[in-house]
Amino acid sequence: MNKPNTKCRVCGKSYFCCSDSRKIGSWRTMACSTECFREYMERIGTSRNPMAKELNVTEDNRNYNDADSSQFDDQAVG
Repeated sequence: MNKPNTKCRVCGKSYFCCSDSRKIGSWRTMACSTECFREYMERIGTSRNPMAKELNVTEDNRNYNDADSSQFDDQAVG
């Protein structure tokens, strides 16, 4: 077993991260598990946009494509 060389930025657990993961910038350079990585990314997103949680931003409206506004055409105010 390889000696732990990295500490998880979420839970603080020590774990081993190989040099290949470091070279490619893998999620393993920041977190010990996919669950911790998801939490880490959520924290980063919130820190960059603190209003997101307050406004209850969901995955659906974060991925909204302005070019596809046809769904609102019948609601247009004229």
